[in-house]
Amino acid sequence: MDEINPDGRRSPDEWLCRLDDGVWAVGIKDPGEDLEMWRAKVIKPGDVVLFEACLTTPSFDLTVDEDGGYRPSEAPGGATHFWMNGDSDTVCDSLAMMAEYIRECEDAGTYTVDGMAWSDHRFRFEIGPDGQGRFVEIGEAEHA
Repeated sequence: MDEINPDGRRSPDEWLCRLDDGVWAVGIKDPGEDLEMWRAKVIKPGDVVLFEACLTTPSFDLTVDEDGGYRPSEAPGGATHFWMNGDSDTVCDSLAMMAEYIRECEDAGTYTVDGMAWSDHRFRFEIGPDGQGRFVEIGEAEHA
């Protein structure tokens, strides 16, 4: 992975800020050069924003057999993306792809694999009666 991401936040609301002119925005107000792509963008009440939550899952051992089989067959911790322990250049989108990578690039055996669980959540921006901005999660049907 060669992009630089900002530190995560516990809540989408923690991405809200006000620009110098008082307008609401989502992102980082003064990101610095490395995080310029995350610069705050103006947001209006009713705007829908997609947040991608990323949770690190526990490392686990993945055994890949010479015949192509692998275990475990299900991702522990609900992980959706995997890589060889400590080597983010090996990111794979599924456990089967991780096993295939190992078969092609390594010897059969047991390897420690790291994982992350990515999930998408849609939020609508609102301004509450107290004048504070906030995000309210919405379902797919409401967004469609």
